[in-house]
Amino acid sequence: MMMWLQTFYQGRAQWPVEPIDSDPDANYAQTVKIDLSSLEPIVAFPHKPANTTPISRLQDMIAGASANLHQISAPLTMTPLPMPF
Repeated sequence: MMMWLQTFYQGRAQWPVEPIDSDPDANYAQTVKIDLSSLEPIVAFPHKPANTTPISRLQDMIAGASANLHQISAPLTMTPLPMPF
């Protein structure tokens, strides 16, 4: 296991983490290389895995939400939810 991965798990894992690596002489049917610099990061929103948007649209979404808030004439109130325990 790579040293940085061992360092990451140290103090986080609840039990010892055993490395799982391929055999040194393993053969692969295909090797896929992906240029990660060509992918745009996305932001995931709650409740559904598909509820995402590209980070480039996030600024527009925030600006749109802010504009919509200014159109509300009644003041917004927040009521705390009861704790489940």
